[in-house]
Amino acid sequence: MICHLVGTSDAVASAEKLINEVLAEAEAGASAGGGTRRMAAQSGGDEFSMQIPNNKVGLIIGKGGETIKSMQASTGARIQSHHCGGYVAKWSREREVK
Repeated sequence: MICHLVGTSDAVASAEKLINEVLAEAEAGASAGGGTRRMAAQSGGDEFSMQIPNNKVGLIIGKGGETIKSMQASTGARIQSHHCGGYVAKWSREREVK
């Protein structure tokens, strides 16, 4: 899954850090995820996409969306999840979050 972060440079960096911390706690010592690209957003802010393993998506979203809402509120970045191409094979271990 791809996680798409949009906001000011500081907001995006803070959101990326929080997501990586959650992933690192869940899988100590393993690769938590990876940034795929950073570009200027239309609003003059920053835009960043990172890959999240399918089995870790629930940790980022949280029960009822609580975790992701909290991350958005504390960082000021918009965090969106997005499936790759709208289809994910049932055996795929990754999804796109946008």
